[in-house]
Amino acid sequence: MPQIFFPAFLWTVPLGAVLFVIAWLPTRRLSHQSRPWRFLLSSIVALALTPTPLEVCGQQFLFPASNVSLMLLASDPLRRAMGMVYGILPLVTFASVVFCVWSYYVERARKVAS
Repeated sequence: MPQIFFPAFLWTVPLGAVLFVIAWLPTRRLSHQSRPWRFLLSSIVALALTPTPLEVCGQQFLFPASNVSLMLLASDPLRRAMGMVYGILPLVTFASVVFCVWSYYVERARKVAS
């Protein structure tokens, strides 16, 4: 069972929450009508909350996927591949799931109101 690396989550979650609120306040009406705005907000949630397993010195840890995705900037091709597989792919998957669930409920509520 992987251990959670809390120091990394201590700054990604609050920073993601602040970014979400800053983006959500001016777009809260648009997010109920426009799918691109919902996807933008879902992506911000994914950047803040998505965990990914990573092996460090033979031990499994849960890191924020946004931190691991920074490995894409490395010069080593193996680290870039790890940044893609353990960073970008979980972020895209989590953002897509949040977007689909949110869109389902918004569009369902719109049909009920009509």
